Amino acid sequence: MNEAKLFRLVWLAFQNALRLHEDSQILYHRKSYPSAFFVSVLAAEEYGKMQMLDFLYENNYQSDPDVENQVLREIYSHMWKQHHFRQDVWSFLFGGSLHRKLPVDNLESLKQKAIYVGLPRSKRKINLRGRIIAPFDVSAKQAQKQITLLNDLLLERVLGVRAGYYSWDTLEVEGFSKKRFADRLMNRWTYSGRAAIKRFKKRYRITGRRAIA
Repeated sequence: MNEAKLFRLVWLAFQNALRLHEDSQILYHRKSYPSAFFVSVLAAEEYGKMQMLDFLYENNYQSDPDVENQVLREIYSHMWKQHHFRQDVWSFLFGGSLHRKLPVDNLESLKQKAIYVGLPRSKRKINLRGRIIAPFDVSAKQAQKQITLLNDLLLERVLGVRAGYYSWDTLEVEGFSKKRFADRLMNRWTYSGRAAIKRFKKRYRITGRRAIA
């Protein structure tokens, strides 16, 4: 793949992650919590995809067909995209203490439960005696936490680039790391995790964030 095409993929994946992230907030405010949770996970997956493609771009791995093909296969895996999202939460926000609390294997299962009605399955067998699964079981709290996690991650990366803690070498993406974009993230979603609130206050003198329950 040529460099321009790979760059375009990174840029579009990032834009799409932002679009989905803001759509999830609209759904949350309309009290459509299952859909808000589902769309927020999709946004997190697009963020993870962007990171995987950016890895190729920044390291010039598009010149290595084996590495390129492996990454391009993995961007179609929900689990791999979720893994890269969680990895950035680990790296940029909270360290090991919060990582242990993040859904590891069941985020995909929770995403599916937020959109479909059905019965539980075990080893590919349907449990006819099991409790009916329905999206209406997804709570406002679950949706709020998922949206907040992604928003905190985006805020940390944007604020960190502005403060010189990080770099984001994909230049057009780095163009988002300006005050107006940080303001957009803070104003459209006013919640943050408690650990993130402390981090934002200490590092960036950001106050007034609302702690999630």
